[in-house]
Amino acid sequence: MVVIKRLHTKIIASLIIGLTILGTYYDYEWNISYGTFLSAHFIYYEVLSILNCSIILIAYTLCFFKISLTFLKKLFLAEFFIWILKLLFIKGGYAIGIGAPMHLIIEYDTMSLFLRLLIIGVLIFINKRKKYYTVIPTIVVAYLLSHYIIMLKLYYLAKPFYIN
Repeated sequence: MVVIKRLHTKIIASLIIGLTILGTYYDYEWNISYGTFLSAHFIYYEVLSILNCSIILIAYTLCFFKISLTFLKKLFLAEFFIWILKLLFIKGGYAIGIGAPMHLIIEYDTMSLFLRLLIIGVLIFINKRKKYYTVIPTIVVAYLLSHYIIMLKLYYLAKPFYIN
């Protein structure tokens, strides 16, 4: 069962790594745009984006090595909470355009949040005793939580906190 849990975490971690690389390349991971046609870029914008991507990549490539599952749980939970704080308070891109949000950023954030919740759910809720009775509820709860957190961001926190 531990081998199967490792396999699932490796598959989800590789999806998160690929999604993070694409999101950094297309500027979805660290988008701070706001307004109709305004895109704010700070002085160290690219450095912050690459640093953020490299921290995420290092955290999720540790899944491919023989490290204890309790350490991985703690690491993924810490990364998840930091990513949620970045999503809710720093990230922009939801109030762009003439009356409409940028849908690619919404889809990217939903997929990224779903995968992060799913890897935490696999590590926490699927264990030796419960077998696979909790797989489908874990997937459903991860999807519903990611959907509602993104809707919270879209409707109530679309403007980054640093913009008046």
